[in-house]
Amino acid sequence: MKLAKLLWVVSMLLVVIGAPRLASAQTIEITNKDSLVRLTPGGDTVTPRAVNGKAVNYADCVDNQRIRIAYKASGFDPNQTLEVWAGQQDCKPIEARNGTTQQCWRPHGDLPRQEVGTVEIPVRNIVKKRTGSSVVDSTGDPSVCSGIPLSTFSLYFMWFQGNGTLPISTDQVDVSVKTQGPGAVTGLSVAPGNARIIVTYGAAGEGGVTDQTSLRVYCDANPAATIAVTKQVLVCADASTSGDASDTGAADAAAEQPSDAGCVERTEVVTPSSECSSTVLSGAAADAGDSGASPPLPDDRYKCAEIGGALGSRVVVEKIGDEPLVNDKSYAVAIAAVDSYGNVGAVGAPLCVMPGETTDFWETYRDGGGGAGGCSVDAAPISTITCILPCAALVVGVLRRRKRKGGNR
Repeated sequence: MKLAKLLWVVSMLLVVIGAPRLASAQTIEITNKDSLVRLTPGGDTVTPRAVNGKAVNYADCVDNQRIRIAYKASGFDPNQTLEVWAGQQDCKPIEARNGTTQQCWRPHGDLPRQEVGTVEIPVRNIVKKRTGSSVVDSTGDPSVCSGIPLSTFSLYFMWFQGNGTLPISTDQVDVSVKTQGPGAVTGLSVAPGNARIIVTYGAAGEGGVTDQTSLRVYCDANPAATIAVTKQVLVCADASTSGDASDTGAADAAAEQPSDAGCVERTEVVTPSSECSSTVLSGAAADAGDSGASPPLPDDRYKCAEIGGALGSRVVVEKIGDEPLVNDKSYAVAIAAVDSYGNVGAVGAPLCVMPGETTDFWETYRDGGGGAGGCSVDAAPISTITCILPCAALVVGVLRRRKRKGGNR
């Protein structure tokens, strides 16, 4: 009798000791943590951006991209499941996955029991917080992409023995997400030139932003309603009249004046307001308010210039796509800042301007012998010319030389 009892005690001890060993046989390892692959809806591999290329931005999310993750697993048991959970905190505790304290959610269903496998998880399912233990598909809801500041979403791969239990084995990979772009750019001003528009601007957001890598200019050649038009007017001190520099009479009067007669060009607003209406640009300028939501952007075909850097304050537009600007035609212009994650910020209210056949600063500069040296010239299909301080010094030198030549005649 004593021997039987002793054998029973020994057998129970073996069960207790052996149980952890059995559980520890389940392993999971994510093998491409440093080289996650993103895929387009069509299955093409996405080429990472040069800066912050691993992070998911607004365009990536709206494009409905997927993230491919490779893993190795072992210790398969028909009573166990290999699950994926997403969250911004530790998803291993039971309370993080159910009940009123739930902070994690399931972006994908159970993984197959295989030693080596891959899984493709939609970006929208990763960023969409929800409750419950079932997988909810958010791939059809682009609104989940809006207004996410720089955040880290973690994906937990975990072996489970039944529901509502602690994981037997786990591994995780982090995904950086930023879909919130810079604030609206302030200080937009547009001035007409000869078949060109001169755009100046201030900073992005209140007090400016540090994460601004470029500025994008949008142009609409067919404003819905022009409320304001600016034109360049030639005013000569010795002339009895002044008028539109493109007007024949005014041009003849200016031609009769000596080179130092004090003729200057002045930009005037022809109509009372400085704003204008554009269906394709104004619709994107809706204020996102405090929600941080990303407003819709104009179509890329309306992009007429893009200048790199955060310190520039001037850009000259000569084309919309491959179409040169036309004199005496009204154009609506709006601008937006772009951050280092490739997110385009809020588009400001558009202004209207009408290029005119007149001698503006850039034509004077070119006629005086100036060229592209020292300026940044955008070689893309969008014609963009930008000068900073070194270029300004070159311009002054050209104009001085031109003035000296005129005085020696």
